Amino acid sequence: MPFLRPPPGNNAETTLVSTIDQIAGTLTLAVAFAEKGRAIDLAGLDQDIGKICDRVLNLPPEQGLALRPALRTVLTLIEQAQKAVSPVG
Repeated sequence: MPFLRPPPGNNAETTLVSTIDQIAGTLTLAVAFAEKGRAIDLAGLDQDIGKICDRVLNLPPEQGLALRPALRTVLTLIEQAQKAVSPVG
């Protein structure tokens, strides 16, 4: 089940939402594993996020703004993953 609903728009926008959704799914699993004490490997995530940001910045403003909720979801998941792997104290 997708986490995010594609905004109305063109195929490029739908593909971008699909990519964001895949990253959100990966991060959701990573958070669950980390919270159970399992090691997680998010190597390359920064590059994937950079590519997404670049693609969003190249969209017309109204399409980019429509993706804001999806990007906030990813940011929240990144913060949760950071918290889950950070040492306590």
